[in-house]
Amino acid sequence: MIEAIKYSIAAILLAFLQAYLIQEINMGVWHKPLPYVAIFFVLNVHSNRYAVLVAAFAFGFLIDLLSGSFGMHTGACVALAFFKNLYDRNWLDIDSITLQGQQHFSPEAKSWPAYLQYIGSLTFVHHLVFFSLDYFKADALLYILLTATISTMGTIGISLLLRELFSSK
Repeated sequence: MIEAIKYSIAAILLAFLQAYLIQEINMGVWHKPLPYVAIFFVLNVHSNRYAVLVAAFAFGFLIDLLSGSFGMHTGACVALAFFKNLYDRNWLDIDSITLQGQQHFSPEAKSWPAYLQYIGSLTFVHHLVFFSLDYFKADALLYILLTATISTMGTIGISLLLRELFSSK
């Protein structure tokens, strides 16, 4: 119960950070970081997948309400939660993560390259869905791919920075 409250507070803070600070800073045409995806990387690997999907919908809806977008964050968060559940169940060795005393996938559980692949692939899926809904034109495919790729790199950098700032050691 305490962890749910902790995750909820962190999610609300990240939603406000995204809607009122990061979205308002012009970082160029190609770079649009969405660091709120970091909240999905610290979720417990044993979480109920349907509850995660519902929470992702509510979280995306909150960001949409705060930022004035029309379902883009909601759709991208639900896609991220779906692929996170798929990735966790099929490709992660959840038993070894649990045996190491970890509750979520981290560099300490496996290795930095495996962790970067994990957060990179999930962030890219989120950004691809988000920018596809944002531009929603067939002739903008190259622009969508380029923006998603560059923004994924920036989001990973900011997510790793947030991880280091707020990790308890």
